[in-house]
Amino acid sequence: MRSVVMTLVIMFLIGCSGSDNPAPQTPTPPSPPAESVTIKLRWVKAYSAETQDAVNIGVLWGLSFLGVPFPANYPDAVYWQTDKIVIVDIDRAGYVEGTRPAWQRLFAVLKNSEEYRATGAFDIGRFLMLTLCSSHQYFALTGANKMFADFQVKYRFEPTDAAVVESGVATGSRLVTVAAAATVPEIAFIGYEGTGSIPQGTFTKKEIETLDIMTNGQLRFGLYDLSGNLKMGTTPSLTHAGKPAKCLWCHETSLMPPFNNVTDVAGYYTTSEFTEIVRQRMALMVQYRSMLSSLVDHSKLDDHSYAELLYLSFFEPNAERLANEWSVSIDQVNRLLQPMATHADPEIPEFGSALYRRSDVDQFAPFTTIKTPSDIRETSEYEPDLMN
Repeated sequence: MRSVVMTLVIMFLIGCSGSDNPAPQTPTPPSPPAESVTIKLRWVKAYSAETQDAVNIGVLWGLSFLGVPFPANYPDAVYWQTDKIVIVDIDRAGYVEGTRPAWQRLFAVLKNSEEYRATGAFDIGRFLMLTLCSSHQYFALTGANKMFADFQVKYRFEPTDAAVVESGVATGSRLVTVAAAATVPEIAFIGYEGTGSIPQGTFTKKEIETLDIMTNGQLRFGLYDLSGNLKMGTTPSLTHAGKPAKCLWCHETSLMPPFNNVTDVAGYYTTSEFTEIVRQRMALMVQYRSMLSSLVDHSKLDDHSYAELLYLSFFEPNAERLANEWSVSIDQVNRLLQPMATHADPEIPEFGSALYRRSDVDQFAPFTTIKTPSDIRETSEYEPDLMN
């Protein structure tokens, strides 16, 4: 998936022409108050090749996916207190308008944990699992609309929809509504998953997925039921979309054309027309991002993977990671977990061939931890809600 998206973005960059749109202004947060909203995050080294620079980039990108703009005129929004402790000042880093109370609530909960009190910081991997990979926190921190109707009224949608008969996401047909957009803030899409056939006129909407662009240039995803309420994950029988974290994993930083579709339906955009719409929107986004003054370098298209490595190495830890996390030797970890089965993950060969499952090992931690979702990307049996 990553190589396909990279190829598409390069094509968009080559095909992007000049624009008269004014340069976007990266939102600059006000001077931080005396009591800034900050948190200390702890880097737990997970594998031998992991570096502080890579972790720093991962923190920037992980928070960027949550809407944090990181204006370049506040380089101290993220700074290292020690070689293992990084401090995030959300008042300097910025946030989606109206979400500061959510960040305050989140940081208060994490700071009140036994883990924070015992170690003086909160594990970066667990932090990303509880934010980027947790639907409740993702929606609250990105400012996703709580009701679908509120999303709809923000945009002016085209009268013609796109019919995706052979979808790479839905198990059946997929209907996509497109917002009219000459600028990045106007870009939005609505995907309807359902049953029945669009060509045969029997398609019935069952649930809704939304996509728009935050002011920092990153994609924002929403999931709704037919009553318009936020859902924590999609229905597996209808779609493979999973949670917002999976949408991010698949899209990365790009809009996606209909890769598999070959059937055009009268009265809807053809596949080529829809592909061109996506290309035009993506070209606008590439140009917009290039003009942002941010600590996040959008020209380095693979840097987002450093954020993924941080939460993946936490979710599937090896003995080295657990030894560093619990401040014990690797031999002690191996003895403690000796009866437990290990596995390898082809997505992350750099972590080694003997990986554990986070849900199995947290019980052995020397401090009580905040439980993370039962799955990173798929609709989870357990989703923590730290906002209420």
